[in-house]
Amino acid sequence: MKLTKGSIVITIICLLAQPLCAQTDPETNIENWIRKLDDDKFIVREHATERLIETGLPAINPVYSATRSSSLEVLIRIIKILKTIAISDDLAASDSATEALSSLAKGTGNVVSRRAARAFLEVAEVRGQRALAELQKLGARFFTAPIQGAILQHTPSGYGNALEIGTDWRGTEQDLKHLAMLTDITHIQLTGKLATDSWLQPLALMPSLQSIVVKTTQISDAGMTLLTKLKHLESLEISYTPITDHSIESFSKLERIRNLKLYGTRISTVGVTQLSVKRPNLNIDFRRGGFLGVGGVPHDQGFLITTVLENSSAMKAGLQIGDILRSCNEQPLKDFDDLRRMIGENAVEEKIVLVFLRDSKEQKTDVILGSMADSP
Repeated sequence: MKLTKGSIVITIICLLAQPLCAQTDPETNIENWIRKLDDDKFIVREHATERLIETGLPAINPVYSATRSSSLEVLIRIIKILKTIAISDDLAASDSATEALSSLAKGTGNVVSRRAARAFLEVAEVRGQRALAELQKLGARFFTAPIQGAILQHTPSGYGNALEIGTDWRGTEQDLKHLAMLTDITHIQLTGKLATDSWLQPLALMPSLQSIVVKTTQISDAGMTLLTKLKHLESLEISYTPITDHSIESFSKLERIRNLKLYGTRISTVGVTQLSVKRPNLNIDFRRGGFLGVGGVPHDQGFLITTVLENSSAMKAGLQIGDILRSCNEQPLKDFDDLRRMIGENAVEEKIVLVFLRDSKEQKTDVILGSMADSP
């Protein structure tokens, strides 16, 4: 047979186009490639493996289904295919392949389930590292924080991995889906007006999450219902966030919650009392949110101020280091716990009256309370 110049060109084009055709119309060849995973020739098995990896998402369900009736050779190749897709940049394909590996790992303890479990752990580590890097690039802050409770027994150092998403965040709600890939984060903090109910959705998929702090956000009662999905949450702190007594029911459903702090919310003392009845062993620190901004030590005449925070209500009212606080709203002060309790009974922008000693002379001043967010 004589080949013309034109036929050679056509033949070359067709040969070059074969991989492209396979990628643009994968369903036509997926089943054929799966059958070739058990071919007698090694090169054919390798080629089929590579083609299924290149196909990505459309290949995952057919490949997973093939595990029900395949040889050990094919099963091992399927695990390789799923693992490779799971660490790809295609988020949808990665999620699907990771889920498939997880299902295989839940088998009866045979060689396949053990291999799948090992592959799943390796994938989780890679996905977690990538997700953390992406979140940090978008403004999230990674740090270590003291931890308590059950997870402490697995971290002898007493510290766990923590993440803050706050005012520096430049990502979208879609980017927050990376949180679900962080398998070793025990603490997360959401800060700032950008934080809404949707920020809480990916938290339910974080397996090691033990502690949440929510500060000065727009999260509502509806967002609190999302927290009921967290089965390992032990500590929750919410401050200057517009939740109300409607959130009490959600808090009561948190199975392992031990500590709850509520500062400057719209929850009432009646609501806190109701929660205490439902969960008598829950440690609740409830304050209406007023903040003075001083620190100090007990004194035989009251409470000696040793610290006045910048931009605090105390500084604005003229209180100084060395002043001795005698009373708050005509109630005598003995120590810092007394002061904290009395201040906590007042909301932001409410007025209190302080009596104090300065240079042995008694003085009185009115203070308009601020919030913790006003001071560094």
